[in-house]
Amino acid sequence: EGFYNSTLLEEIRLDQNALGGTISESIGDLTALTDLRLSSNLLGGPLPISFYALSNLGRSFFCNVE
Repeated sequence: EGFYNSTLLEEIRLDQNALGGTISESIGDLTALTDLRLSSNLLGGPLPISFYALSNLGRSFFCNVE
């Protein structure tokens, strides 16, 4: 959960990394995030409510996420 303190972080590109689990509610703390790519991973569960408040997010990819 350490990188959730990086409020200036603009891009996360972690496609095809075999990541598992769920996306943390802390994703909403990344208020500068503009590009989120998590396709082809093993993530599951619903998107956290805080995800929908990311007003700068222009691009997000979740293809092949369970």
